[in-house]
Amino acid sequence: MTLPRLLAYARWYLERWPATEARLRRKLDDRVRRDPPEASPEEVAGWIDEICHALREVGAIQDVQLAADRLGVHARRGSSARRVQEDLRRKGFSGSTLDHAVAVAREGEWQAARTWARKHRCGRWGGSALRGRDDEARDLARMARAGFPYAIARAVLAESGPEEGDETEGGE
Repeated sequence: MTLPRLLAYARWYLERWPATEARLRRKLDDRVRRDPPEASPEEVAGWIDEICHALREVGAIQDVQLAADRLGVHARRGSSARRVQEDLRRKGFSGSTLDHAVAVAREGEWQAARTWARKHRCGRWGGSALRGRDDEARDLARMARAGFPYAIARAVLAESGPEEGDETEGGE
């Protein structure tokens, strides 16, 4: 393994899959382990730093844009801020990028909870007019397991009647 081959691998990987800098570093480390170079481990670590720095400078690694894309996916799913934070951390985001993304997710958590409840047929989207306290408790527990704070889950489930633009039957 040489520096030019490792750089070519990094470019090839980024052309096919969007990746955070942390993910790219893991992939480069894996590649080096599979095809060990003649160079010392310190020198190889320097190569990886150099490659990541160069790719960040030319815009091939854009953690902020990738985090925004992931936020869009979670917004459509109706994911809680806690779920967003777990996913982004698992994907390799950290620092200010993660903090900013979680803050944005918290701002939209009310709408996310409504989307989640609609998609999972909880509360007023449950489809039955004869829903009782047991159904409410079950729905509240489901929302808690999905990561929504108690106050937001309770308020979303307490809403009554369809609002304009809501789909109450069969739509997503």
